[in-house]
Amino acid sequence: MLETLQRLADILQKGVVAIALAFGGYLLSRDQANVAIGKSCDEMFSKILEFVSANTLTVRTDNLVDYRLENFGKACGELGPDRLRYVKSSWKQEQGRELSMIVDAIATAQTTAKPLGWVATARIPVQKYSDTNFDRLDKSQDSVDEVGAIIEPRWQVNVRKSNTSVANTNNPVVGQVAPGECLKVVTAVKGQLNTWAEVAPAACPANRR
Repeated sequence: MLETLQRLADILQKGVVAIALAFGGYLLSRDQANVAIGKSCDEMFSKILEFVSANTLTVRTDNLVDYRLENFGKACGELGPDRLRYVKSSWKQEQGRELSMIVDAIATAQTTAKPLGWVATARIPVQKYSDTNFDRLDKSQDSVDEVGAIIEPRWQVNVRKSNTSVANTNNPVVGQVAPGECLKVVTAVKGQLNTWAEVAPAACPANRR
């Protein structure tokens, strides 16, 4: 009887040890997998940032970055607003073009509210944070397409000659606006792929949202 109990105890002990070793191996494998995933995500993010820093903002490059960000989100989780703003504000400045139109425009156009041009305020439909290029500052409501709204770019945004499709070569980029600069919506138009606003320089509200 005693020998039987001893054998059972030995079996149980070996079983416990085996389970402990297996669980330890599982934890080690999990940690190693998490480290590998983290490293892969860091590399993906770095490549996205390198691409943005090496290229100017165009429809093609913006779409490529959005595609890469979508894949990054599936593998690593969506970027938060702050990191997304950082990425989309890091485009290479085109040689010979000022990053911002606001400084000169305020001196020449603010008193007459002369429009700078047209900006794509958002994609249609809006499904995620990166689909909208502006925040509204003057009211608690989220719409940035109301005439009279005071808006601010979330990142660098191209200013174009008209509100026609960006695939149309007759709608060139005439400048850019950047975060920290406030604009007033003069005219709002809904297109097939984007909502558009004709904008003019504006003073930023004292109490921003």
